[in-house]
Amino acid sequence: MVKEGKSITAIAKQLGISRNTVYTDLAVTSKPSLKRTSVFDRYLPLIRSMMAGGSKSDDIEAACRKAGFDGYRNTLNYMIADERHDTRNKKPSTLNLNQHSYEFFGIKAFRAIRKHSNPCIPNF
Repeated sequence: MVKEGKSITAIAKQLGISRNTVYTDLAVTSKPSLKRTSVFDRYLPLIRSMMAGGSKSDDIEAACRKAGFDGYRNTLNYMIADERHDTRNKKPSTLNLNQHSYEFFGIKAFRAIRKHSNPCIPNF
């Protein structure tokens, strides 16, 4: 609206907000984050790396406590469970040959590729 040449007062009256709110909104340079944050979010990289290494919850808790985590064990368990849930439900980032064949070549070409690449695989 400011780019259209309207004054701050006119914008405030049109939107039904104070001029200070208009000034504040104009000063914002990035979109607000809609994700809730926690003081414990700084431990998530440690949790992820230890989970990738196959560590158990007790080991993860000990490492987080050593790093300064002073919350409840239950909070940590929820964080670990959420991370495990997210990693299990993560979609694969790469396509295998079969998916690639379906997307780019169509079903007939896919059947021909499968038939000639591995005779043990039955035709559709």
